[in-house]
Amino acid sequence: MPSPAAHRLTRQHQAELAALGLVVAQEVTRIARTVRPGDVDGWWARVVRDLVALVAAAFAGSRRLAGEYVREHAAVEGVDLAPVPARWDTSWAETVLRVTGPVEWKRHLAETGDERAAGEAMAETLAGSAQRLALAGSRDTVAETVRRRDRIVGWRRVPDADPCAFCAMLASRGAVYESRQTATRVGFAGRIRGT
Repeated sequence: MPSPAAHRLTRQHQAELAALGLVVAQEVTRIARTVRPGDVDGWWARVVRDLVALVAAAFAGSRRLAGEYVREHAAVEGVDLAPVPARWDTSWAETVLRVTGPVEWKRHLAETGDERAAGEAMAETLAGSAQRLALAGSRDTVAETVRRRDRIVGWRRVPDADPCAFCAMLASRGAVYESRQTATRVGFAGRIRGT
């Protein structure tokens, strides 16, 4: 089980990522709401570079936060550990943002015929995708560090402030999970009960 100091670091890191994700989602939503229904492709050509730059900067920020977190968490537990930084992929980000941006707008418009609803749907999916891409800087840094460094035992569950007895019991097992997926799912093969 991690020390109370290590647990505090985890909670602090989660809070920092949540704040960063919120800023990204708000800014991308603001940009998405500037869409011009009569010229979605032209609008996209004008905003895509700024969107990618925004998400890339947030990715770098979340990667930096994860690097600091990994080092500090390991140090609190008496281990010297160098993080393995995540890699940014501009072409992947452009593709994801295009699919959840103008492609989503056109799909929703074809389905409903409502330009306003298409804009709202696009703003929501585009903001969510941008947030996931930005926070991947942290997720991928932690995952790659776990995968490549032999000092790390495995994944552990971190419950919220008021876990149910079952979740508390699972968290008390410590770093016994081999992957993030097995640490975040409750149930067994074919019958996942929740997260």
